Amino acid sequence: MSNQLLPSNSTSEWDIQPPPTLVQVAERDQAILRNVITLNSGASRTTVSSVIVQEETEVLLKENVAKHAMILRDHKRVVADLKEAIARQKEGLASMEAALAVLEAVQGN
Repeated sequence: MSNQLLPSNSTSEWDIQPPPTLVQVAERDQAILRNVITLNSGASRTTVSSVIVQEETEVLLKENVAKHAMILRDHKRVVADLKEAIARQKEGLASMEAALAVLEAVQGN
């Protein structure tokens, strides 16, 4: 799995960031849940802090959607790579079995 290139907010250069882990995404999910609970805690009046919490939650949700997509893409890539490696191993094994059959035939077994 490769590092992800993401545009930096402060410059036009690209920053290299490692791909997200499931633990990081789960931790962010918990932060989102805490914010949603805070927003729906029964305090009926909208306050400045609730607007800030809502905006933060929206940002966290957008980031997590992107991170989930990266993890899913990486997972699919790993599955495809494993299938390809298994296919190559099967080809190699078939070649060895053919060579063994020839050697056994020559030996008379």
